[in-house]
Amino acid sequence: MDLNGLSKVNDRLSRAREAYHEALIVERETEVLCLLYPRYSMPPHQVQDARQRVRQTAEAYEEALEAFSQFTLKRTCASSA
Repeated sequence: MDLNGLSKVNDRLSRAREAYHEALIVERETEVLCLLYPRYSMPPHQVQDARQRVRQTAEAYEEALEAFSQFTLKRTCASSA
């Protein structure tokens, strides 16, 4: 069994999921701030940056998920069946 490989793939997936989750939170907070403050008081690039970060982290998460789903464990012992 390649437990080291599985550990690396799982770690990548966990980090990607966490980054995506954090990006979603920042995007939502940015949108709320836009609603609370008068128009044009918040630089528009902040909203664009938050949305771009969500897109980037979503792509990284999808790639990590694909890598995880493609990972197969190699059997090192004969099955009893």
